[in-house]
Amino acid sequence: MTEQEFLEAVQEVCDTYYLPKEEVEKKRKSWWHRERLTERRGKFLKDITLDDCIMTKWCSGGVGGGSCWSTDDHYAISGEKEPEFHDLDRILDRVVPNITYLQYKKLLYSVKPDLIEYDEWTESEYYGNSTQYTSKKVVLRRLWERLQGLGVIEN
Repeated sequence: MTEQEFLEAVQEVCDTYYLPKEEVEKKRKSWWHRERLTERRGKFLKDITLDDCIMTKWCSGGVGGGSCWSTDDHYAISGEKEPEFHDLDRILDRVVPNITYLQYKKLLYSVKPDLIEYDEWTESEYYGNSTQYTSKKVVLRRLWERLQGLGVIEN
């Protein structure tokens, strides 16, 4: 499989791609703008590169209940359960459908840094309210290189 075939397979099975964090931060500083700036849909995407990422995010907690009436009724917001990384699973199913469980574990964890990177941030709101988010992402270049390094995909 060539690099181009790999990218085409990613495009076929994933709906959303993100620019690498470093590139995005050059353009915008907040997560609010980052998502709107970098989200790109697979159907219309012609310029996907190995520097792009796949990502999933979820609410991991927060504080709510604050209001302008100073009632101090703050409460903890329960975090959502960490979601499965369906885009990664779909890519692997399409690109290396016969990968073994041990190869999969090596792909994820045998080389530092781990294949999946985690990030956390808090969006502060008015009156002491805030929402905490967590994301996990995979840079496509790292995935491509690790698949080649394991010998499950050949160029």
